[in-house]
Amino acid sequence: MDLNFDFKVGQVVKSLKGRDKGEVMIIVEVISSSLVKVANGSNRPLSKPKLKKSKHLQIYNDVLKDFSLNPLSFNDSNLRKLLKSYIQDNVEK
Repeated sequence: MDLNFDFKVGQVVKSLKGRDKGEVMIIVEVISSSLVKVANGSNRPLSKPKLKKSKHLQIYNDVLKDFSLNPLSFNDSNLRKLLKSYIQDNVEK
């Protein structure tokens, strides 16, 4: 099974494994085809993103343009609001 995806900064993902299982996050940095750094602005702030393997993530096709165009202008509060809005509009529970 090939799990190599073309990850993008600003792409929405959901954790499938680990302590953060079930949490929706955003990719803040792509390390390789199998490793990314993710944050959600609360227990995983932008200053300390979580390193995750791609096989432990459910990939959503949505890229949050607000974040991907200028990630340096975001803070944790902005990220939480952006993800909360995305989850309410798109993610089924």
